[in-house]
Amino acid sequence: MKKRQCCQMKTKKRLKKSKNVPVRTCLGCFKTGVKLELIRFVLQGPKLVIDPLAEKEGRGVYCCKSRKCLQQMVRKKKRLIVAFRASIQEKEIETDCAEEIYEIP
Repeated sequence: MKKRQCCQMKTKKRLKKSKNVPVRTCLGCFKTGVKLELIRFVLQGPKLVIDPLAEKEGRGVYCCKSRKCLQQMVRKKKRLIVAFRASIQEKEIETDCAEEIYEIP
């Protein structure tokens, strides 16, 4: 009986590992979520650009679709610099596209 339970436990672990769902972290609230539920942003030059289909080249950051998370991401530009591993100044990053989503004041 113990041997059978042990085999069942191993197969359950294998099934959990085989379901590979990409998980990303929100840059606003630092909560993890499924990649498809988050908005992806890419840095092209000094501009932050929305990448809805994840097709654009380069490093991307993810953010929840909530207004609070977007506001946090836009306000704390140092997070963007660290996430993108960019060598540009905080003042140079243009975050117009993030503000357009919810018309952040």
